[in-house]
Amino acid sequence: MVSNSEDALFTYVFIQAGVALVSLILVLLWVKRSRPKYPPSLAKITSFNIDETSPMTIYFNSTPEFNEKAISKLVSKQLASSKPPSFSQSLELYFSKPSNVLFGLIYGIVVGVFYALCTFLSQYVSYSPEECGLLGVLFVFVGTIGPVIATHLLDSTGRHRLVALGTVVGCFICMSYFTIAIWLLPSNRIHVYSSLLSTSILLTALISNGFEYGTAIAYPADENVVAGLLNCFAQVFGWIFVRVGGSLNSVDGYLFNTILTSSILFSIVLFVVTVKDDSNRPSD
Repeated sequence: MVSNSEDALFTYVFIQAGVALVSLILVLLWVKRSRPKYPPSLAKITSFNIDETSPMTIYFNSTPEFNEKAISKLVSKQLASSKPPSFSQSLELYFSKPSNVLFGLIYGIVVGVFYALCTFLSQYVSYSPEECGLLGVLFVFVGTIGPVIATHLLDSTGRHRLVALGTVVGCFICMSYFTIAIWLLPSNRIHVYSSLLSTSILLTALISNGFEYGTAIAYPADENVVAGLLNCFAQVFGWIFVRVGGSLNSVDGYLFNTILTSSILFSIVLFVVTVKDDSNRPSD
């Protein structure tokens, strides 16, 4: 039995390594540029000097989303410098605003819950190993819908804070539903599946939307640095939740799930009280 488990784990790790190697080869073969030919947004334009006669300016003048008035405004106010903020400058800009750090904590808590759910999913329900595997596949697959929905809402409304706050509140509601389902209705597949999959959609929606909102309120800090910091917050809280879950492995799943739900509730309170929508980033 142990030998079969070790063989299966070796095969799984070998497949992962193969996929990572193929991805690296594809990147080395096809990715030739260190950056896009043209900046993707007005926010990125402000990181460089702008010349009204340059090909970049002509390109954006001819694009409906970036009209001549917007480009002229950027040029007249000379918002851009010759280089984007350095790594150390971005760190200083990020940590100089308490709302940036507090949102990083909120983001880390919610994404950490997602990591913990993926890790301990089979312990929450008393299903067969095959059905637990199916539930895990559905949890990941259905989660791909979340970023699509969040992006559509963000493009439609342009309200970063409202969409992010709504996603966090939705995560709390769905996690509460899932807690009740596995506690009181564990044999009811409809409630268990629907609550878990809706939770997956909202958690993954916040993963993508959180990056967007985090970089918006941290502007003009470099977006890559902010994304890395948000990922660090997520990894730290993911480790904490997995560690706590490992110490509670002899307790029913709903107890640990209640801890996760309470953590999301705490993040909602932090969000409402502390994070202000004070982004200075130009609209994309």
